[in-house]
Order: sequence, then C-alpha cells, then structure tokens
Amino acid sequence: MNTIFNNNDVGHDTNGSRSLRLLAIKTYIQALVDWALAAYDAWIAALGNSTVEMGESEEAYSNMQEADKTTFNYYLKCKGLLMDIYGTSDKTLKIYGIKGQFPQARKDKLRAVQNLLDANKILTKDANPNVLPVEFIGRLEGYLSASNNAFSKFVLKEKPEALAAVDTQNNLKIADTKQLRILYSWTQMTWSPYEPFLIQLGFAPATPKASGGQPDIPLNLSPQWQYPRLTWSWDICENATSYQLAISENSDDWEELYFGAETSFSFDPPTGKRYYKIRARNANGFSEWSTILEFEPSDVPE
Repeated sequence: MNTIFNNNDVGHDTNGSRSLRLLAIKTYIQALVDWALAAYDAWIAALGNSTVEMGESEEAYSNMQEADKTTFNYYLKCKGLLMDIYGTSDKTLKIYGIKGQFPQARKDKLRAVQNLLDANKILTKDANPNVLPVEFIGRLEGYLSASNNAFSKFVLKEKPEALAAVDTQNNLKIADTKQLRILYSWTQMTWSPYEPFLIQLGFAPATPKASGGQPDIPLNLSPQWQYPRLTWSWDICENATSYQLAISENSDDWEELYFGAETSFSFDPPTGKRYYKIRARNANGFSEWSTILEFEPSDVPE
C-alpha cells in the first residue's frame, strides 16, 4: 500500500515530511482532542442542570399534591356541613353537586369543588339563608386557586424544563459514547486490551482469565473495503478453534455474521453504518467480546 510516510524516524524528518505528519495529526486527532478537553465540563454542566431541573420538577409536583390535599379536605368539610344543613333537600344537594361519593380522578375532584362554589353563588343570589358563610367560601376559593396555580407551574413550566434538561443530557451522553468508542479504538491500535495505562484514559484494562482455558480476545480486528466487498480480518488467537463475528445496526441488538475457523471474512455489507465485534472460541468456551468497531461503506462508484 502506498504511503506518504517512508519511516517513523521523526527526528530526521524533512521539512515536507514534518509538515505532512503534523497535518495528519491536525486532521485526524484535533477533533478528538477538542472534544476531550471540553467533554468533562459539558457533561458536568448538563448533569447538574438536569439534576436541578428534576429537583424543581419533583418539588413542584409535591407542592401540587399538598395544595390538592388541602383543597379537597376543605371541600369535604364544606360538603359535610351542607349535608347537615340540607340533609332532607335532594334538590338543593343536587344544585351543589354533592350527592354521592367524592370522585377519584383529580379533574373530577376539581370540577366538584367548582360546582359547589358555583352553586353557592346561585343560592346566594336567590337569597337562600342557609348558604355557607362567606369566610368558608372565600377560603375554599383560595385553596382551589392554589391548586390550579400549582398544577400550572408543574405541568407548564417545571416538568417541560426537566424533560428538556434530561433530553439534553441523554443526547450529550450518546454523542460522548461515540467519541469514547473512537478513543478506545485508537488505544487498541497501540496497546493491548490488558494495558494498565488504559486506566489513565478512563478505560478498564481487560483481565486475563486465570484458569478457565478459554482463548484470549482476538486482536486487531480491522476492515478492508473494496467495492462491493468488505473484508474483516483479525489476528490468530492461541488455542482458538473458531471465531464468531457479530453485526449490529444500533450496537445494542446483535446477530451472528460469521462463525468459523478462518481469520478473515468477506461479504457485501448493507448500506449505512453498522457495528462489529468478534470473539474466539475453543472447547472451554468463548473469550470476551472485542472492542466494538463501526464501519460505513463509502459511496458506490459510478
């Protein structure tokens, strides 16, 4: 394969070679470096904001429940008083809407409270002497207003803001996950999965199996694309008798792409990005899965 670099003796680069090396770093690494420098602060900010917004949403919901409890308990006291006053007058009780059981649904409970207030206005206008005292009605109106205000604050403000903050955090997590996979793939081009230095980059080194007898993880899984065929190849694993190559459209749901003893596999890939991983097998079982790699075929030549 032709390359613009003839060797890795960077101490003896020509000016042209040094320029090309640094351009390669700028082109392929700069975006990853920029992300790495900003990722922590962005994540902490998003996490903090979602935590605050969820806390405010939970507090608003709790306040709404407390306001409703106060409103409905006072309504039941008013209802009990009216039942004592009009116990023999079905007509009046119907006007107040207080015959039967108190509803279960919140909106029906609020409607019952409002019906009582409306009925009291009608009977007051008709100069009915047995209406509830103005002080009681005023207090019930205040409680109902507090319930409605608490509901509006929760539903129209705090809950949407919390959902938006959590959505922002989840989207950032998805984007960071992609960058972390790219970074881990870069490390595997230089180190083995067992390299202790992986901890310095936030990754866990693989732990070799002590005595299970299973093969190691296949190393250097890599794609070669030559339209219309995609070839995946990997290193031979000592004591492995076969390999299982898996493919996924979303990196969550996997299906077997290849199972056999060869250390390469060629096929016509589907269009769009796909995810791939591999593991080795022998009579004692499977190895762990390799690092997940992603690949998207380039445009079909005309």
